[in-house]
Amino acid sequence: MRVWIDGNNLIDEAVVSAGSIKRQVIERGCAGLDGLTSIDIGFRGREIVLDGLIRAASSEGLDDRLGDIFSLMDGSGHVLSAEDGRKFEHLRFDEIETQECVFGGSGISCKCKLKFTQLRMS
Repeated sequence: MRVWIDGNNLIDEAVVSAGSIKRQVIERGCAGLDGLTSIDIGFRGREIVLDGLIRAASSEGLDDRLGDIFSLMDGSGHVLSAEDGRKFEHLRFDEIETQECVFGGSGISCKCKLKFTQLRMS
């Protein structure tokens, strides 16, 4: 599946996994009173994982594409759009894991895993 990060297609053959949405609450009871006080303190973020393949014609081209991906680790909010219509906004790019590069055919490829945190729901 094709994906775009901030409108740029940087990853090929991607699979997007979205974690569950979590809300945080504080609950307190008082001695001598029936019941419980529950304070909703809101959405606590969820993990979005992108498994994919980066391809390029040469190792220099692959380094350039990886550099473009590393530049997204700036603490800013990003948008991930998938070919199947899913769209994830307000993502903070947390981590990238790459595996060994493979030379073959007319270029080079490298498997990667990108991890994001969705900071808030739109």
